[in-house]
Amino acid sequence: MLIPSIIFCNNQILKEGDLNMTINELLYKIKDSDNKDVILNSLNETSKLILSKYMIEVEGIRCYPIEIENYYFKPQVFEDCYVHLNEIQKNHFGQLYVHRLGKDATSKYKMDNRVCMGIVLSNSDNYFYSVLIRSARFEDERTIFGPNNVLTHFVQLLNQKLNIIDPSFFENKRKGGFTMSAIFPFMENKQALFLADKEEDLRDKSYLMYSSRVGIGDENPYFRNLPLRTLIGKLSKDFDFKEKTLILKNYLESHNLKGEDAKRITKELTDRT
Repeated sequence: MLIPSIIFCNNQILKEGDLNMTINELLYKIKDSDNKDVILNSLNETSKLILSKYMIEVEGIRCYPIEIENYYFKPQVFEDCYVHLNEIQKNHFGQLYVHRLGKDATSKYKMDNRVCMGIVLSNSDNYFYSVLIRSARFEDERTIFGPNNVLTHFVQLLNQKLNIIDPSFFENKRKGGFTMSAIFPFMENKQALFLADKEEDLRDKSYLMYSSRVGIGDENPYFRNLPLRTLIGKLSKDFDFKEKTLILKNYLESHNLKGEDAKRITKELTDRT
């Protein structure tokens, strides 16, 4: 799959001069747009901002996203069938959304070990928009890969302050959502998205990469293949991202890298000698 080059910048994408626009300003650009390319570009620019400038904080627990997926739905304009359409995903800008079984804000939380969390970016009742946190670096210096693992570690750190769940629970291999759901209400309905302090933000921002979302099924090939997954860092062993081969392929194609240039960038991305 060749990803449209319009959404990509060069390797200097994280310079301050490129990051002056706020998320709300980006969202305003697509407020009345019915152009899918414009919307896609704005979603990926928003992702770039989150991964370079923002953190998530609840009750003093901080995490810094390094891999996210966009889920945006606007009726008759950008009807992404993979969006949950839960009402929390509308007009709750900056708040966490823990995945639920239904579309109501009061619907039960998912109870299996696939329950995940996202940050809501919709500032209107006219559209749904949240980004799934797939991987993140935490203030305890651990980098966690996989959306359920991110949520579980966040809950574990939060539980150390709230003392609601028996700590031995987090030693289980398959932790699920039923026990953790006691913590979920403390995570929602409050501002959780903040600008990160530059000196405290230790994310590796060597590369910005886009790819298609992971494991969403074949219901709609168009939306399935859109580059709505965004990552920072590298593709070395230290970065346990899913589908590294596809990520690398997309990066090389979108930057029109071939021959010796492709080999050089591949070595840099994978830390191969």
